[in-house]
Amino acid sequence: VRFTTPPQSTRQQQQPKKVSQSIAVPQNRASPSVDQQAKQGTKITTPHKSLMVAVQPVKSAEEDIDDDDDDDGEATRTAHDVTETVLQLRMDNEEKQRQLIILQQRLNQQRELNIRHAKESERELEHRLQLQKDDYEATIQRHLTFIDQVY
Repeated sequence: VRFTTPPQSTRQQQQPKKVSQSIAVPQNRASPSVDQQAKQGTKITTPHKSLMVAVQPVKSAEEDIDDDDDDDGEATRTAHDVTETVLQLRMDNEEKQRQLIILQQRLNQQRELNIRHAKESERELEHRLQLQKDDYEATIQRHLTFIDQVY
């Protein structure tokens, strides 16, 4: 079956289909021959067979109202899911920020402790160095005294 484009005068006008409260999407109404082909379940192709188009049958007004209710319910569920996800992400973010603050405090405490230990080690090394220096000077003084006694 080949699809031919009917002249502009026989085409039906595009009518917007309400998807949600704030968004309207245009829905193309097909020509009667296309509707008949769609009801039979056949596919419509271009002359070059480069595009395959599956056409759905036209719905009645009652079905459109039911679809609008389903769309509104789906939009509500989607909005609820998005809100829930955003709240969960905010809670996760706040928890990670609290953990980050705690880790920063611990890091600062550890740095202070390292500085304190380094200062204590430096003082202890200076004290040991002074003791060793005093010991060496005392040893030298004894040797000098001994040398003076020998002469």
